[in-house]
Amino acid sequence: MEPGRREHKKNQKIEAKSKTQFPYLPEEIVLRILSKLSIDSLLRFRCVSKPWHSSIHDLKFKQQQVIVMSKRVEKWIIKNLSIQLIDHRGSIKNLPVPKPFMQPTKLPEIMGSCNGILLVRVGLDCFLWNPLNRCCTKAISIERFRYNFNGYFIVSGLCYDSYTDDYKIVLWNSGHCFVMVGSCRNKTWTEIPFPYYGRKVRAGPTIGGPFSLVDKEN
Repeated sequence: MEPGRREHKKNQKIEAKSKTQFPYLPEEIVLRILSKLSIDSLLRFRCVSKPWHSSIHDLKFKQQQVIVMSKRVEKWIIKNLSIQLIDHRGSIKNLPVPKPFMQPTKLPEIMGSCNGILLVRVGLDCFLWNPLNRCCTKAISIERFRYNFNGYFIVSGLCYDSYTDDYKIVLWNSGHCFVMVGSCRNKTWTEIPFPYYGRKVRAGPTIGGPFSLVDKEN
């Protein structure tokens, strides 16, 4: 037998043996294992394969990971273009600042959060940022509110609409009898009547996706 053919058959045997040693794992088990890994490990494992890369950036995986990581992470701080993670033990870890936040004359402002995803405004642009996998995408612009809201909002928040699989941004100013709801998927704004007026209305907690408002006068 020629040396080349012997080498080919040898490689086939090694490949067949490796397949028997490493059985196939269902995708749901792989995702469950990945969801328990640290941020640094996830960033490395994105390069293992295209399916892993897609899974790590998938919305459902992010939500599952948030449930696991929320038991460890308690607070995120943006201060002078430095981002820090504070866990339940009080340990502080510095994280890299996303490029869209690095504006010389504009500081990022956290306007809300939902499912572990932060709504961050930089100037007239709103971004959705997941600190766990460092994914940051531009969601929608508030350019149309430059003059009528003067760039100032009493209440702002982020919620998740499971029916349309869309994140919604809620903005309200005390001088208006309506709220503006922005669709991150469609990049559009919708005006919705709001029956309250004054400065006693504040953003409430976001629980299970819906966004709530609290009237302190009632």
